[in-house]
Amino acid sequence: MRRIGVVNTVRLSGIVATVGTVLVVVARTPAPAICGFALLGIGVAVVLPLAFAAAGAGAADKSRTIAGIATVTYTSNLLAPAVMGFVSDATSLPVSFALVALLTLSLPFTAFVLRRSGTPAESASAA
Repeated sequence: MRRIGVVNTVRLSGIVATVGTVLVVVARTPAPAICGFALLGIGVAVVLPLAFAAAGAGAADKSRTIAGIATVTYTSNLLAPAVMGFVSDATSLPVSFALVALLTLSLPFTAFVLRRSGTPAESASAA
């Protein structure tokens, strides 16, 4: 991660997660779906720790900022299964995972918010 930077790490992770989720959506047998879930997990695993690290590094009131991120994270962990269930019940399971694919696709485009202010390498890679 130090080699490519935080922003590019999250961008790459978002792409891996999106590829995995699309694989889940199009899979018609268990093997590719399992591979898709593995890619999804690998892709999203690094994002939260990097978000906490960026919040701690760039905030004047670190504890309040990290608490805010934790609140959003835990709230989304409670709501996401219900939303997935509602969407899949109203439409289908592949449609609900297509929604997840759209959300993971947003990671490469929003990763710039993790850029540390004042570091030229991160600033250049985010542009």
